[in-house]
Amino acid sequence: MASHTCKQSDSDFGGRSVAVEQSTRATAIGDRRLDAEQPPRTWLEANAERRREEGRRERSALELDRRNVAAARKLGRLLIERGDTADALSVLSPFEGDFVAEGLAARAQIVEEDGATPPGAAVLRAFDAWDQGDCEAALESLQEALAEAEDPDRRDLIRKVMVAMFTELGADHPLAREHRRRVASALN
Repeated sequence: MASHTCKQSDSDFGGRSVAVEQSTRATAIGDRRLDAEQPPRTWLEANAERRREEGRRERSALELDRRNVAAARKLGRLLIERGDTADALSVLSPFEGDFVAEGLAARAQIVEEDGATPPGAAVLRAFDAWDQGDCEAALESLQEALAEAEDPDRRDLIRKVMVAMFTELGADHPLAREHRRRVASALN
């Protein structure tokens, strides 16, 4: 995490100096705590280790119960984030009928198919926004990608990704309602 210059006076921290306050702030990462002043590489390494541990935990959960869709979704996301789309597809494919798992698998297929040629800018923006939790931006970008796509199979994959997002948002969420209507209109 980058160091930030603090312009606050010592009195803003109950008599502690700004330097002491900055040095005692910490950022929680899983069950570990890292000093906020540590170099970014250390944070990145800790985050990568945390993600590997999450992957091991979800894989173990799937080994114990092959029908654990929540573990499959989490592991699928982690594998997609790491760029391991083939493994993500093998984890997610047994969960046909689960809209989120199917959407994640569709995302992996889009990325895998686009390995030979770069994916469109709208798709990249959509996946980045989804990863950041910005569903509105992700759905807008997917609408754009859907409008640009000419191949029916590609349009279906984009639709599945959107349906996964609708499912995560919930049927009554305004974004889900609006974009469901727009997808139906675009596909007709």
